Amino acid sequence: MGDLNSLLPLIYNGALLVALAVLYDALALPIAGSPSRGQQVLLGLSVGGIGLLVMLTPWRFSDGVVFDTRSVLLSTSGLFFGALPTAMAMAMTAALRIYQGGAGAATGVAVILATGSIGLLWRFRRKPDLANLSWGELYLFGIAVQAVLLLLMLTLPGGIGQTVLATITLPVMLIYPVATALLGRLFVNRLRRSLTDAALTASEERYRSYLENAPYGVFVADETGRFVEANPAASEISGYSLAELRQMQLLNFLPPESRALGEAHFRQVVATGRANGDVPFQRKNGSKGWWSVAAVRISPTRFLGFTVDITATKQAEDALRQSEERFRHVASSISDVAFSCVARPGEPYRLEWLTGGVERLTGYSVDAVLAMGCWGELVVAEDQATFTAHIAELAVGANSACELRLRHRTGAIVWVTATAECVAEEPVLRLYGALADITARKQTEARYQTLFSEMLDGFALHEIICDAEGRPVDYRFLAVNPAFERMTGLQADAVVGQTIRSVLPDTESHWIETYGRVALTGEPALFQNYARSLGQYFEVTAFSPAPGQFATIFVDVTERRRAEQALARRDALLEAVSFAADRFLQAGDWEQEIHDVLARLGNAAQVSRVYIFQNETRADGELVTSQRYEWCAPGVTPQADNPALQQGSFQELGFARWAEILSRGELIRAHTRDLPASEQEFMAAQEVKSLVEVPIHVDKRWWGFAGFEHCDQEYEWSEAEIGSLRVAGHVLSAIIKNQEFQEQLRTQASRMAQIMQSVGDGMLLVDKNGEVLMANQPARTYLELLTGESDCHHLSRLGDLSLASLLAASRQPGQSHRVQVQHRTFDLAAHPVESDAAAGACVLVLRDITDGLAAQQQFQRQERLAAIGQLAAGIAHDFNNLMSVIILYAQLTAQSTAMGERERERLAIIQRQGQRGADMIRQILDFSRRAVLDRQPVDLLPLLKEQAKLLMRTLPEHIVLRFDYQPGEYVVRADPTRIEQVIMNLAVNARDAMPEGGHLTIVLDRIQVAVEHDAPLHGMKPGSWVRLAVTDTGVGISLEDLEHIFEPFFTTKPVGLGTGLGLAQVHGIIAQHDGHITVTSRPGAGATFTIYLPEPDLVRADATFEPQTSQLVTGQGETILLAEDEPNLRKTLVELLEMWNYRVVAVANGQEALAMLDRLNGAVDLIISDVVMPEMTGIALFKALHQRQASVPLILLTGHPMNDELNNLRRFGLHAWLPKPPVAEQLAATIAAGLARGHEMKQRKEG
Repeated sequence: MGDLNSLLPLIYNGALLVALAVLYDALALPIAGSPSRGQQVLLGLSVGGIGLLVMLTPWRFSDGVVFDTRSVLLSTSGLFFGALPTAMAMAMTAALRIYQGGAGAATGVAVILATGSIGLLWRFRRKPDLANLSWGELYLFGIAVQAVLLLLMLTLPGGIGQTVLATITLPVMLIYPVATALLGRLFVNRLRRSLTDAALTASEERYRSYLENAPYGVFVADETGRFVEANPAASEISGYSLAELRQMQLLNFLPPESRALGEAHFRQVVATGRANGDVPFQRKNGSKGWWSVAAVRISPTRFLGFTVDITATKQAEDALRQSEERFRHVASSISDVAFSCVARPGEPYRLEWLTGGVERLTGYSVDAVLAMGCWGELVVAEDQATFTAHIAELAVGANSACELRLRHRTGAIVWVTATAECVAEEPVLRLYGALADITARKQTEARYQTLFSEMLDGFALHEIICDAEGRPVDYRFLAVNPAFERMTGLQADAVVGQTIRSVLPDTESHWIETYGRVALTGEPALFQNYARSLGQYFEVTAFSPAPGQFATIFVDVTERRRAEQALARRDALLEAVSFAADRFLQAGDWEQEIHDVLARLGNAAQVSRVYIFQNETRADGELVTSQRYEWCAPGVTPQADNPALQQGSFQELGFARWAEILSRGELIRAHTRDLPASEQEFMAAQEVKSLVEVPIHVDKRWWGFAGFEHCDQEYEWSEAEIGSLRVAGHVLSAIIKNQEFQEQLRTQASRMAQIMQSVGDGMLLVDKNGEVLMANQPARTYLELLTGESDCHHLSRLGDLSLASLLAASRQPGQSHRVQVQHRTFDLAAHPVESDAAAGACVLVLRDITDGLAAQQQFQRQERLAAIGQLAAGIAHDFNNLMSVIILYAQLTAQSTAMGERERERLAIIQRQGQRGADMIRQILDFSRRAVLDRQPVDLLPLLKEQAKLLMRTLPEHIVLRFDYQPGEYVVRADPTRIEQVIMNLAVNARDAMPEGGHLTIVLDRIQVAVEHDAPLHGMKPGSWVRLAVTDTGVGISLEDLEHIFEPFFTTKPVGLGTGLGLAQVHGIIAQHDGHITVTSRPGAGATFTIYLPEPDLVRADATFEPQTSQLVTGQGETILLAEDEPNLRKTLVELLEMWNYRVVAVANGQEALAMLDRLNGAVDLIISDVVMPEMTGIALFKALHQRQASVPLILLTGHPMNDELNNLRRFGLHAWLPKPPVAEQLAATIAAGLARGHEMKQRKEG
């Protein structure tokens, strides 16, 4: 059922891919020929887009592991579209897969790169013949791609690769190869159509060019003989224009006496579909001549004709006829066959005459051969190409000869030598030649050639070349047999006629000396020797068939000699490997023995260089390799100092292919000349001619490789030698594994000691009796607290926990105990040591978790405050608007002169209670951290001095206030009103905690936090902080109450004496200033509240606190545009402003404000706007006014925090903002200042 569950989604995904491919095919993007770079980019975007679509509808195996048909798409793209489109598609799909993320992201990207690369490699092999890819090959291609996909599943993390393979192997192998074949077949058909269309277009272009430029007349006529089309040459030879020709018929060209012949000719074309012949014609000017006409039917109603003016030829033929008669009499007396051929313009050569010897030569009479038109009809099929080339290449005035085979009338083969001379006799060409019978000679040569060719041994005939003093210095090849070609690899046509020095310049002189002795003395020689230039051993028999010549019969004994040498080298290699294993097992450090071992291996293998490379992975993930050890034979240049061989990237060096092969456990065996270009250039620079690279794997990890190189010759390694080198690689692997294991043991021992000393937790090792065997420094510090001993060596208890209980708990993994000692909390855990040498021993881990518990409690408290604050802030906004209406109406009513004293007292009560409600709303916003702040650079020292003076006047006399500080500047970025509120709340809280009197101390100083983990409180960043501490000597706070002290509505005061918002408000204000607050207290010992505020680096001391003052100022009929969405508040503000002698225009949002501003033509002196409104907010309104460059001051009313946004608005010209509910006097003063500023702006603009 699992396969079915995966099969159906994969079928759907495959169907989507094929459907998208069909849609893409309908778009007719180019895939044939050589698309432009732009077309390739469009192609890559199209394929990448299809890939993204199929990836968006995958089958999900698990979270992060998905399957789709991108492998089918990308492999097919690589096969049919090439590198650039496929690379773009791979990049797009890989980017999406990385974006999708999950456990399978890396494997998904690997699948994309691998399948696209397979398609490109397959294309490289099959590119010239892509249009002929069969169903079977496409299906096989699909299986290969999906096999790689399945192998890549093993790279999935967490060991899920096997599970994935068990689930998807069958569906993938059933669906994806079929989808690949279908998609590939679609592109094959498309490619064939493209090639066919291109061929048709080219054919049409050739036809049109041929028609326009043909040197002879071409015409198209209908079934009545009327011209439909004609070319310029037809117009030229007839004298009629093309327009005139299209109005004429064929018979119009014929003189009366020739019309019967012309009509017969046309009827033959109509009846048979083709006809040709010579026809007399009459030109437009009345002159007569001859046309050679060939016509053919091209459709039921159309006929194509070709005409050549042969008037001059006809005249010449009459003149030649008499001359030919004379030649026949002469030629009949010649024993061989003489002949003459004539070729008229546009026609092949045809026999004019030949002598009677042709009957003896061929068995056919003269007339029979003349009827053939050309004696070439008798040439056998195998020699037709030679005959045709012989005739075609014969230039005027030139002679030529060739040997041909003719078919006798009896079927026998007759060999002839054909000679001919070409003569130009305008307007025709003639060939005069002869045929000579050479059959007997050829039969003799054939018998010799059969013997020569069928010899199993190599044979060569040479002539010796001597210098002026008669010393042999070279020799020339005269003949070689096929066995010579097979054994040496030298082809006969490349060596016959050439000297050995020109063919093989490096030939050793002893060969020439030996052959010279045989050729000059006639004494034969039998010997074996090595030909360095050919890299082969030969057993040679040399003899002299004629003076100055020598012949050689030889056999290749290279394999036999190499087998003997290979066996000897194999034995030497195995002995060297045995030596290496013995030396490494005895040595403590293998690096002391490696050079001797490499020397033994190099000498045994008879190579020029032996080396070992070790792999490692760079920080960027790139696999690099470095040469660690090297041995070189005498005279060979070492490469130990070659920088390219240290930390070299396989990819960057051009050796990615090596990494792929060696990592699979396969060795590399090659000649340098056979390597790819990048590898060849690198190895050639080191003078390497042949090499073997043996992989070294340690615990299934590709550790590196060992190399064996020949720098003096190209060497063919035998299988026996290769087997010995494999054994050497396995031995090196085992030795390296053993060395790594020993090094790991040493490293682990050293690391354990370092870990014990570097970890922050206390770690100690105790035996079963409680003796302390080892302990790090934190453990010794903690033991002093837990045991009370300064130098403890024996444990029985840790705090109130017995060691026996702790050790018993070690049998249950994960068990730990908490112990409290001297206000510190420790987490204790025991872990048994699994070792015979330390039976019963345990590792004790002592962790001080005091600070962690405190930080956790603080975090939980902050989360509770945030949740309550979010709820409270939600309702505070609406209450703010309600309180604004109440307070403003109270202030408005209070200004009435017709009110009695009692009504005024009642109104004062309403105003005080409304203000109290507004203050509570502000407190709610404070502790929810959503209060409206006017943060500015403030020096806390003068502000606190003013507050201290105020507190001295307001606090009871039995409470003594002290303010301690160091002179200096304590500048923070804060809202001074809120900081005053914090000090006042803390002072009032301290007053209530000291009903019998006491001391209240305020301390102001500065601290520096160097690193975050050394900060007094969690979350404080490194830098300068201003610290403000408020300490009382009151009743203190219990531990239970301390955890809730900053929570809103929590109070320890009696009912009716507190709201429970004071300290919550303090906490919220400090948090909104990016600060921190903490409290320490004990019952009966007072409490200390400590505040930390960050000190800006760039704020200077000129930012001081100045108390604000405001007074009631009325207007002089100015126009104010008011934007407020709350109807009651809008109505209240309108009445208040009108009472202050202002003309008010009220709207409900920013959009209406802009429309009203346009309707009033800008005749507005001031705009007052709420911040939070539907459709367009007050901030959006301000930005719109700024874009219009409107010079109208704007005042914002808000119950929400604006913080940095307010500073940005001020930089762009915001006049002022006021919190809700606004104080009447402050609102009046702000309006007056805004109107004054607007007046100045208008004067500057007009001036």
